Amino acid sequence: MARSENNIAQNVYEKVCKQRVKQSDLAAACGCSPGMVTKIITGDKIPSVKILVDISEYLGCTVDDLLKG
Repeated sequence: MARSENNIAQNVYEKVCKQRVKQSDLAAACGCSPGMVTKIITGDKIPSVKILVDISEYLGCTVDDLLKG
């Protein structure tokens, strides 16, 4: 896994845990499956730009926060 992919996964994971967000709620807000959210958090999938924007809006942060931490 490339470093940037790992950063995205780690940053999304940290924000989800800190805010105690359910993966199913995040998935519904992003229009994807809970399985896709799991794959993003574990670093198995890189989210599309649309999903990354949706995640940032739901978590109340910027896309840059998710990309760089």
